[in-house]
Amino acid sequence: MSTATTMRTSTSTRTQTAVYLTDVITGAFSHIVASLGLSAGHLERNWNAIETGLMTWIEEGTLTQVSLEFGDRTNPVAIVEIPLQYRYSGSGDAEFVANRARLARQMAKIKQIPAGTSYRVVTSHTGAHADVPGWYYTTAASRDGLTSYNLGSLGYGPDASLSMNYLSRRT
Repeated sequence: MSTATTMRTSTSTRTQTAVYLTDVITGAFSHIVASLGLSAGHLERNWNAIETGLMTWIEEGTLTQVSLEFGDRTNPVAIVEIPLQYRYSGSGDAEFVANRARLARQMAKIKQIPAGTSYRVVTSHTGAHADVPGWYYTTAASRDGLTSYNLGSLGYGPDASLSMNYLSRRT
């Protein structure tokens, strides 16, 4: 009986973590796009597919990173990376934390992106992952010539945590 309870708690907690961290990621991307004065059209048109993919892959533990890439993938203007780190603690304790104040401070460090710059959401995975409608295979933007800045923790739940990196060209 103890084992069955632990399994139900773990599954429920992983699902809660997936839903919560998906909200943190999509909220951060929405905030970033709005703060940069870019159109939210791409996010709005693809919102359901983005949410479904992120939730599915976080719950199954295969999503390693989600990126918001600005500009052409061969010569991007900037990239925001959100790497995921998974924990398998076996604990049913749940704590969900997102640092919205930290996100606001991080945005102050991000250089302006030219008006009208296109952007896209790209993911990377470990191992086999579920196919999700609206997502397709692509190559991530080149990181050549970009300088990376670690902006710290973005959020965490009992099974996974998010940090944020900003990559841009030196001026």
